[in-house]
Amino acid sequence: MEMRIYDATGRAISHQEYDKTSSRLRISLDASDLPPGTYRSVVIEGDRTTVSSFVKLR
Repeated sequence: MEMRIYDATGRAISHQEYDKTSSRLRISLDASDLPPGTYRSVVIEGDRTTVSSFVKLR
């Protein structure tokens, strides 16, 4: 499974890969180094892709 973070311009900010050993996996994202703005997280697991947006205020 992999997770990618993109900024509002579509630039890749982060790419992480994880070994998923059970049916659930909880991931915490440390956004402290990100400047304020809108971001998209893309989680890819096999043939399934989930896209979510988030906003960092400070």
